[in-house]
Amino acid sequence: MVKDGDTLHLGPKFEQNQWEDLLAKYWLLFFIIILLLVFIILIPFIAVCYCCLCCCRRCKQGCPPCTASTDFRRRCFCEIFLFLLILCLIFGLVLALVANKLLDRGFEDATKEMRRGTEDTCKYLSDVADHIYHIMVFNYEELETHLIYQLE
Repeated sequence: MVKDGDTLHLGPKFEQNQWEDLLAKYWLLFFIIILLLVFIILIPFIAVCYCCLCCCRRCKQGCPPCTASTDFRRRCFCEIFLFLLILCLIFGLVLALVANKLLDRGFEDATKEMRRGTEDTCKYLSDVADHIYHIMVFNYEELETHLIYQLE
C-alpha cells in the first residue's frame, strides 16, 4: 500500500512496534538463527583450541603425553565435533537460502494477490454502482409509468 505518494505503509502493528505475532509465527527460524550465531562463535574457538593447544603432531615422536590413548580419544572427539558443527553450518546455510527464496516468492505472490484483490474490489464497486443506477432510474420510471397507468 502506498502512503504519501512513494513510501510504503507497513501497517498498525509495525507503527506501534508490536512484534509478538511475528516472533510467534517464525519462532523456529529465529531459534535456528540464534543457534547458528552460537555455532559461528563456537567453531572458530574450538578450531583454535584444537589446532593450537593440542600437542599432537607438534612435538617430537615419542613424547609421552602425545602418544597416550586419551590424547587420541580427545583428538577424535574434537574432529567429530568440528565435523558435526560444520554440517550444522552447511544445513543452516541451505536453510537460509531456502527461506530467502520462499520469502521472495511470498512477496511476489502477495503483490499479485493485492493487485487481483484491488481489481476485484473495483469491479464489485462498479457493478454495485450500475445496479443502484438501474434501481434508482429504470425501476423508478417503471413504477411511475405503472402508477400512472393504474390511476388512469
